[in-house]
Amino acid sequence: MRKDKNNKRLIIGVFLFLFIAFLYFSNKLEITGTSFTIKKYNLHNEDSKVVQIDNNLKEIDVRIKSNSKSSPQGNYKFNIYDKSNKLVHSENINFKEFLYSGSYTINLRKLNLEKGKYIFKVKHYNYNYDTKINNYTYNLKLKYNNTDIWKLFISFYAFISILFLFILVRGLKNKDELHVLFLKLALPIMLLYVFAIPLYTGNDEKFQWVKAYEVSELKIIPDVKYNYSGAVLPKNITLNLPYDGNLKYSDIIDNLKCKINNNSTYFISGGSMDIYSPVQYMPQVLGIKISKLFTSNIVLIIYGARLFNMIIGIILLSLAIKIIPSHKKIMFFIGLWPVLIQGFTTLSGDQLTISLSFLFIAYLMKLKSSSTKLKTKNVIILAILSSLLSLCKLVYILIPFLIFMLPKEKYENKRQHILTLILVLGIPVILNVSWLLILSGVSDGSSPFAVPSKNLQNFLHNPFVFFKYFVYSLESHGYKIITEMFNNDLLMMHLVINNTLVPTVTICTLIYLLFEKSEKKLVFSKGDKVFMILLTISLISLIYLSDYIFWDNYNTKYIYGVYGRYFIPILPVICYLISEKIKIKVNMKNSRVLLLISCLMINFMTLMEIFIKFI
Repeated sequence: MRKDKNNKRLIIGVFLFLFIAFLYFSNKLEITGTSFTIKKYNLHNEDSKVVQIDNNLKEIDVRIKSNSKSSPQGNYKFNIYDKSNKLVHSENINFKEFLYSGSYTINLRKLNLEKGKYIFKVKHYNYNYDTKINNYTYNLKLKYNNTDIWKLFISFYAFISILFLFILVRGLKNKDELHVLFLKLALPIMLLYVFAIPLYTGNDEKFQWVKAYEVSELKIIPDVKYNYSGAVLPKNITLNLPYDGNLKYSDIIDNLKCKINNNSTYFISGGSMDIYSPVQYMPQVLGIKISKLFTSNIVLIIYGARLFNMIIGIILLSLAIKIIPSHKKIMFFIGLWPVLIQGFTTLSGDQLTISLSFLFIAYLMKLKSSSTKLKTKNVIILAILSSLLSLCKLVYILIPFLIFMLPKEKYENKRQHILTLILVLGIPVILNVSWLLILSGVSDGSSPFAVPSKNLQNFLHNPFVFFKYFVYSLESHGYKIITEMFNNDLLMMHLVINNTLVPTVTICTLIYLLFEKSEKKLVFSKGDKVFMILLTISLISLIYLSDYIFWDNYNTKYIYGVYGRYFIPILPVICYLISEKIKIKVNMKNSRVLLLISCLMINFMTLMEIFIKFI
């Protein structure tokens, strides 16, 4: 009986959420102007303008352009006449309406003007409407309700609503282990992101694509030309897509017929991606190679690379959830965060970095909780994971140092202990030093505003200056970085800003899961906790230091180029630390239901935000 009541409440809650979300996004579609087709006209004061009006005219935005140095003051009368010169609408506008947004919106929704020719006329008076002023031009934006956009919006909304409801029902009935459930959830959700996120809107995705294509052509070490690193590649592989955020789904459709032309080549730079080792592009390269067996269409090849990046990421994360001895639900939850998914479903190298980091931490915690001693197989796996992780991004070379948390009792003897440290820590150092030596003189991967040699010199001369900038940056941008990590900002140049509900649900669910009594408790000594704290602080400092050296001007007082997603690889360690501090642990019967609903909710909201942004 009680179970039926709970199910009934859950159903009512889900449908209420979907109804409110529909109202919110349909309203946002209008507010952002996405649902409008716009036509522009200029109208001079006292002149009449004959305008052809089509059906579904909803609004007219009026902007003032002064033909003199005077400011727009007084009153304005905007009149619309039909073809028989009959007044059909008149609106009085006070100049204060223009002060804040610079425009005034005339709402014509209730008027329902028929299709035809109309006469627009604007008169500018002083405050008493007795003296005309004739030195203004008016920019008019006629906004028509785009029925095609509304059809697409409703279709997409209905599709993901039905899909997510199906996933929810199946998930509630599912009794599989968490790593299996993760596979079943992650695949359809991430697949939606692969196609919902337009090409080149992922973080640095244009350059990620160029780098991945270079590696697929076995151009591992970039050439240098005109002081830029890169490679000679087919000229049209970069496509004719805007790279300033002003991109729509229609732009991708326009490029669908573009095929690789190996007869026309030129030198293309991979930007700062050229300093990265090819390791983090292996999933994308595999996708490119397999896609090229079936097609030469560039858009389809890029989507193929995205798909393989996603699939390998899902498999690695699922494996990490399976082997981690405790806090499985937390890793499950983080694995379905939109800020993480954006890297898995674009061409970003973040996927392999995060996946390998989670897998290394999970495997290490498994070994720590085990009662058996280390075997050769365990050491080899740790060495491979640490080497691959450090080659993805050099700063994360600190994560393998968690090996020091394994007690001496885990080793057969002192010789095995030393050999393990050499393999797990020494090999990554040797590989990265070798890669940097190979790249010497090729590219420093820095920002055009940065002078790395000068920044490094300043740091070595006075390290305290960097720490001062580090503290300033945390004070000024720390909150933004934290909210971004919790799914507030997504994609390149923060193109998608989520509703406050998304980071709120993310944080609340994570806190809820941290209070849950874990299925298997890991025992951390005081030394382990101190070591994890020091390693976390060191990694955060190293991320800021690398950004300071390679991306910021040496005269700056702030370090600007750090993003919340940079800290996701160390997030499981931070969660372990916080969980250890929470003394009150509760057995929560409905945590799996909450986990499922939270994952679906934050991804539903995010996918709708992405769709509305780029439709």
